[in-house]
Parts: sequence; C-alpha cells; structure tokens
Amino acid sequence: MELKFLLYLTEQLETDIQILLEKVDMALKKYKMHKVVANEFLTCKGEVVVVTSNEKISKKSKKYSV
Repeated sequence: MELKFLLYLTEQLETDIQILLEKVDMALKKYKMHKVVANEFLTCKGEVVVVTSNEKISKKSKKYSV
C-alpha cells in the first residue's frame, strides 16, 4: 500500500511585521495553506519562521547572527 501526502506551502516576505502577519493569516485561511514561511525583510537571511495554524517555529542561522 502506497501512501501519498500533499503539502501546500507558501512564502511571505515583508518589511512591515504587521502586514506580514496579516498576509500569513490570510494565506493559512483563504488559500488553505498548511504552512507559511514568514520572513521579515530585515532578518530574512538570518531567521526563518514557519507558521502553521497551530504554531510558529523560528529557526535562526548561526552564520548570519548579529
């Protein structure tokens, strides 16, 4: 028996954190995304934030840490 899984993922990049959060919320609800990679422009090279409807996971890179 073969199991198949389809994951819907989108990315949001924004300079304003409030606009970013609104876009993330819209993508999760309106487009029924499973996960959204939400990055603020100023920290996008050093931090990745993955948002689901239940949690927000932040991963910082040691290479780009300030």
